Amino acid sequence: MIQKKDLKIVMVLYRELQYRAAEKDPSIEGEEELKKKIKEASNVKKKMLKQSLLFLPFGLMLSTPMFAADEEGIIAAVMTSVAVVPFVFALYNTVAQCAQLDSLGVFEPLKSLPIDVRSKQLSLLLSIDLIPLFSFALPAVIYLLIFHPLNGILAALWVLTGFLIGHTLGFVVYSEFGFKLGSGGSSDLLKTVLKVAGLIAFMGLFFAWNFLQDVLIARADMLLRYSVVYPLSAGAIFDPVQNFITLILHLALIIPLYLYVVNRVWKRLLKKKEVSIRKKKSQYHVSSKSAVRSLLMKDLKMLFRRTSSLVGFLIPILIILPQVVMSVQDDGLTLLQTSAFIFLLAAFGIMALESILSVDSNSIDFLKTLPLKKKTYVESKVLSLSIIPIAVSLVLVGLGTYFDPITLITIPYAFLLPLISSSIVLSYLFSYEDEKIGIPDFSFVNDFLKFILLMILVGIAFGAIALPLFTLPILYGVPLSYLIACLVLFYLYLRRN
Repeated sequence: MIQKKDLKIVMVLYRELQYRAAEKDPSIEGEEELKKKIKEASNVKKKMLKQSLLFLPFGLMLSTPMFAADEEGIIAAVMTSVAVVPFVFALYNTVAQCAQLDSLGVFEPLKSLPIDVRSKQLSLLLSIDLIPLFSFALPAVIYLLIFHPLNGILAALWVLTGFLIGHTLGFVVYSEFGFKLGSGGSSDLLKTVLKVAGLIAFMGLFFAWNFLQDVLIARADMLLRYSVVYPLSAGAIFDPVQNFITLILHLALIIPLYLYVVNRVWKRLLKKKEVSIRKKKSQYHVSSKSAVRSLLMKDLKMLFRRTSSLVGFLIPILIILPQVVMSVQDDGLTLLQTSAFIFLLAAFGIMALESILSVDSNSIDFLKTLPLKKKTYVESKVLSLSIIPIAVSLVLVGLGTYFDPITLITIPYAFLLPLISSSIVLSYLFSYEDEKIGIPDFSFVNDFLKFILLMILVGIAFGAIALPLFTLPILYGVPLSYLIACLVLFYLYLRRN
């Protein structure tokens, strides 16, 4: 049971988290502005209400088809998409927040105090920023509760279950991939590659189950008539008996896993970090040729040592992965489809911003002592944020070329688009006049309105680039599109300098 003292401890920890994050934000000037920022962030009730009202219009947009046509098929489709939102955000935010709590050392003061600290306090702390996400599902659930009460109750339970599944899998990811820090060397590199492959496979299970279910339904309709795997099960609410049994089975599997893994993460957060030690000595060379290159290599090494940070980069990939798989299954990828996926990947790639900024949580004070200019630091972050979307985009180009050889001409998009979206976002966050570097306090969960604004800016730039491609013949449209992309990127570069 949650007691009053648990809530008090959680509130203290939450304020400490806000303080440590704000302290590293270079856009905050002076002690008064810092106090104001912390005071606003620490007003939990006001913050949750504000975020809930912010998410509500997007929930209405998701639920509009249900309001327009009260049909079982449409309701099932809407509820499936609505139930995914809490899952995705809970998964990502749990991993990101665990990494932030660990790197900022929020729990360090508790280790020496005679306070009864328990794992439920960790879950409560992480849930503060996640509770407003239910506003995405609120319109659909309220509508069903009014017009289809029994089905509405099942829908509400599935939304809560999706949140719990995402929250639990976030703890699993961080528990397995978030604690050990390697020190380099070929053996550490091999372990990291294996961990990354395992993480991708683990995240891919979510879609693999749905794909397997579709195959079974198509080939054995009598054996598997209804959706039995989340999130499709969230849309099968018009068979109440079977759907309720499916819900109970999901909870029977996820609740014991949740209780086990949250306790495991909590205990490991209260212990010292595990750091592998190199057995053989190696030389370290300091190069002054390129500060941008050095910072980029530092970021990449930190990402591969702190594997959980890669979750932020995997979320955009997982958003487009189902569409890519469906396109490949249908008729293969065309030039326009491949281009569209590259545009989407570059746009959603900004969701990894929090991960790429968090790698400097422990080193930012040291970096401030170096003769680093803000523009140099920003350029390195632009490259760091772009590197994985570029690599995945090249894979998409290769896949598209296999089905349609002319798709090879989209290679420049793989480089230009991620660089443009990263430049827009980072130029915005580092637009303050001061030349000091730092970590802007940004999270697409907490700063959703800012995230939408950034997506709009990226969308405007991408719209100008894509217009010739999708409206003119390929012979004229592709070169003109590349010219616009180069001009946009050049303008963003001049603006930073």
